[in-house]
Amino acid sequence: MKVEDYFHANIAENHALLENLHDQCFTKCSKKTDIRYLTYDEGLCFRNCWNKFNNWYPRFEEQSRDAAFRTYFDMTMELEKDLKKQ
Repeated sequence: MKVEDYFHANIAENHALLENLHDQCFTKCSKKTDIRYLTYDEGLCFRNCWNKFNNWYPRFEEQSRDAAFRTYFDMTMELEKDLKKQ
């Protein structure tokens, strides 16, 4: 993989993630469907939704370092390697 390909994949992944986040936060917070914009309370909800994600996502790897799903994932990978050997 070239550097340009990695950069493009990284940009595309971030775009898809943020577009989905925007849609989900907007859907969660927009209560009135008769207007095309957010009211003050809906805007606060939308802002808080983004802030929660911005605080959670950068720390996800650090906070889940010793999580159980990582242990099970590692065990599953070891079993798959053993099955491939046989």
